[in-house]
Amino acid sequence: MSEGHTHLQHKFIGVIDDEPDLVFLFTEALKQLEGYSVFGFSDPKLALKQLTANKSNYALLLSDLMMPGMTGIELLRESKKVNPSIVCILMSAFDPNSDPAYVLSVKEKFIDGFIEKPVNMEQLISDIKGKLPGAGDVP
Repeated sequence: MSEGHTHLQHKFIGVIDDEPDLVFLFTEALKQLEGYSVFGFSDPKLALKQLTANKSNYALLLSDLMMPGMTGIELLRESKKVNPSIVCILMSAFDPNSDPAYVLSVKEKFIDGFIEKPVNMEQLISDIKGKLPGAGDVP
């Protein structure tokens, strides 16, 4: 496998937030990562359904913490059950360390990173690159 052919390792990134404008913003920013297709969801249950149907294709999920119907922690916990190798990153404007569910999720090792809102797009891309093998190929 040649390093120059990133299409051989084409994987998916999922962005989940109940605010459609943020889903669009984050999805557009992450599209510059070579070798990855980025999908956005404003419904965490729909995101989990899509992940379950394509579990081997997903490399990373970036999820908001507070969403109606299912929290980001619940979504990421279920996602790791579906695909244990997926990288799960939680984002929130709230201090996650004050949330007992977040602290437990870190101990259980199903959350691989945290990004604080408001999000700086350059920092977001840099953080995601650091978590994805082969994503550093952006010119």
